[in-house]
Amino acid sequence: MKKFIFTIISLLFVSSIAIADWEPNYKMHWPQLPDLNPTGIDVDNMHTVLADDFKCIETGPIADIHIWGSFADDILPSAGTDSLTFRLSIHTDIPAGQQELWSMPGVELWSEVLGPGQYKVRQVADNSVEDWYDPATGLFLNDNHLQAYQYNFYPDNPFIQEYCNIYWLDVEILADNPDFTFGWKTTTVECVDLRWGDDAVWLSPTGQWLPLTYPIGHEFAGQTLDLAFVITPEPTTICLLGLGGLALLRRKHSYGA
Repeated sequence: MKKFIFTIISLLFVSSIAIADWEPNYKMHWPQLPDLNPTGIDVDNMHTVLADDFKCIETGPIADIHIWGSFADDILPSAGTDSLTFRLSIHTDIPAGQQELWSMPGVELWSEVLGPGQYKVRQVADNSVEDWYDPATGLFLNDNHLQAYQYNFYPDNPFIQEYCNIYWLDVEILADNPDFTFGWKTTTVECVDLRWGDDAVWLSPTGQWLPLTYPIGHEFAGQTLDLAFVITPEPTTICLLGLGGLALLRRKHSYGA
């Protein structure tokens, strides 16, 4: 019980930091908030495309998308943290067992390139010890950086999602000769029930989607890994976790989505 109460308090604290620039609605299972604890990892998003799945709970346009990330060694872009160019895309779901033992993105349904001036970014931590992981090389670095950022995207041509469908959000960084390395942050590990669906995935050089798990050297090595993002989130949703949403925390982690 003490551990459960600590989980609720931790999530409320993180949400108070993370919900800036959110609109008061959401259209996914629930927010996957960033892990700003020493267990947090940023997964290299510069050298590969990363993706995570979500379930739509309300038909309608995806008006905003939020992700959290950091820069390897805290080496920031010389042109500023708002100088990145992102390609965001949404895909259908290929369920586990259809092609591989894990689920993965399918047909691309929507994409948009968002460059400087087309999104908002704010720093959410400046003394949060975080690890770094490159799935393509297997490189894992403990205590690599301290700063974390929230990126808020508002697409010009929003994707219209449909109730109860499972989708994948893909994130790709477009950069020529970058002087920085950006990573997409993992979501909280305090309560596995606040993560949804299968593992996040990364795109290998051969074009195969491979599941992400915590790397060797991390205290959760081999366990499922999900990424921090929100589709049109709702701050009040977080409050419900402490005011009567206890049943949500008891839901099982749905593998094979």
